[in-house]
Formats: sequence, structure tokens, C-alpha cells
Amino acid sequence: MMFEYLEKIITIDSGENGPTVTLMGGVHGNESCGVEILNKLKNKLKIKRGKVFIIFGNPKAIKKNIRQTQENLNRIFREEKDLTQKEKKSYEYKRSREIIPFLIKSDILLDLHSSYTQKSIPFIICEKNSLDLAKILPSSVVCFGFDDIHPGSTDYFMNKKKKKGICIECGATGSKKANKIARVSVNAVLSYLKMVDTKSKSQIKNNQQSLRVSSIYKTKTNNFTLRKKFNDFEKVKEGELIGVDGKEKIYSDSSQAIVFAGNCNKIGSEAFVLLRVVDK
Repeated sequence: MMFEYLEKIITIDSGENGPTVTLMGGVHGNESCGVEILNKLKNKLKIKRGKVFIIFGNPKAIKKNIRQTQENLNRIFREEKDLTQKEKKSYEYKRSREIIPFLIKSDILLDLHSSYTQKSIPFIICEKNSLDLAKILPSSVVCFGFDDIHPGSTDYFMNKKKKKGICIECGATGSKKANKIARVSVNAVLSYLKMVDTKSKSQIKNNQQSLRVSSIYKTKTNNFTLRKKFNDFEKVKEGELIGVDGKEKIYSDSSQAIVFAGNCNKIGSEAFVLLRVVDK
């Protein structure tokens, strides 16, 4: 894949009134599905109305096939006063400030991610203001409440601006399924907004499960080890051992679902998130 275009933010303008949508991939540089799909779309997407911005989130990390160069780009979309000096010195800070003006101009953001959990299922992260979009995306799971524990994500920024931000975790990184979910998701949003003629077959009819974040565990030492590999949305029982942080054993305080679980070697890392099933 050629990389010269990555820094550039691509604008596709129909010349007709309509919504402005940002399509983003590669916020984490080693999550390839969004990058691959947007790379294919950048020169051939035709829209009937409105405007589309195509953004490759973290070009330097994409080139190196790593998650980030210095900081997690998906935690940097916060107000200046809330950022540390260390964050402000990072490449990810600079890139976030290049992206923000385009998010401000946008009505809707679709941010494409993937997981290094091999059995990961597609799931949506959004807040209630984007539920109409969630319903037309190819996922049976919708998660709410991440804004409270993950300030600084792209969708968090959109929500704070009273706009619609939605992230879809498309599945296992590098899988054909994840690439397909990314492609179908883009088409579903643009079709729903009547920006393209292609009809979407991705709509989930009233059977999406809703979960709300109950807690996130951030490490206290530089040595957190999971008891075992947890699949996304695997059920953990009350009192079940999840991992060991230094010498401290970390247990689930109730029966919940776990996502984003991983071993960590840095204090303050996000080791796992727990969610509970909620009514819609």
C-alpha cells in the first residue's frame, strides 16, 4: 500500500446540500480494516448530496503498523486544559489538532476499528443520540457509556459538540470479515443518509443487545497479567478472578461482560472494561 496520501484529509463534495460525514480509519495504526476500506474509496466514492471527509487517523502509526507512536490518539480529542504537557508534545496531539476542524464541520462521524481478540464480534460504541445510526449497522451489540470512561475519543469529541459520533469495532484485525463489516458499515450510513444509491442490507431489526459500561480497570503497576485470554463479551461471574496487578488479584464485583482485556506493562493502562446488559 502506498502511504503518500495518508496525511492528507480527503474531501468529496457533491455540490448539493446535505449532511457532512467524516469516515475515519487507522486511529490506531495497526487496525487495518478501516484503512484498507477507505483506501479503496478515496478515489472512487461518488455521492449525490452533502460532503464526505476521508481521514486516515494516525499516518505515522499506520506506516509502522503499530497502535500509536507516543500517545493513544483516541484519548487526545480533549480540551487543551485537560491535556498533559507530555500529551501536547506528542505526534498524536499534532495530528488530533489537524483533524478537529474537520470534525467540527461534520454532522456525523463513523470511526472504523478492529480488535486483536481473534474471536471478537462486531460491536458498536455510541451514546443514545446516535441510536438511529446504530440500528442500521451490521452488529447485534450496542455499547453505551464509554464517554464516561474514555474521554478524548473521536466519538466523545463529536458527542461533546452535540453531533453524532459512532465507532464500530468490526471484528478481528486482518480478517476478511472485519473488512466486510467496515465496507458494509460505510455503505449503510451513506445509504441511510441518501448520499449514495446503493441499498444497504445491513439493518438489524430490533434485536440489538444494549450494554452499558459499569467500570474500567486501570493498572496500578507495570505488570498486569490476565488469568486467561478473555473473548470480547465473555461473561465473568461475581468474584471471578480476572487478572493479577503486581501482586494484587483483581476480581469481578458482579456478573458482567468483559471487553478490551489485555496484559499491560505500564502503570495507568486500560486493562479491561466491564459492562452490564440494560434495557433499551
